[in-house]
Amino acid sequence: MEKAKEIIRNLTAEVEVGKVYKGKIVTIKDFGLFVAILSKQGLCHISELSHSRIDKIEDHFKEGIQLKLRFSK
Repeated sequence: MEKAKEIIRNLTAEVEVGKVYKGKIVTIKDFGLFVAILSKQGLCHISELSHSRIDKIEDHFKEGIQLKLRFSK
């Protein structure tokens, strides 16, 4: 029962703004990356990946790569 409660806590945990998390790229789309973090998957939109324009996302990122992510408002 404790294991189930822990899983539920992890699934519903909120990320902290400004904190750095490790994530893994699970899917690459033209519009961004889906990254596994905190037992969830989230979208990192292409406009949030670089200060400069990215034309072809596959030239910069590969599935399975670990990333450090910092959440902002």
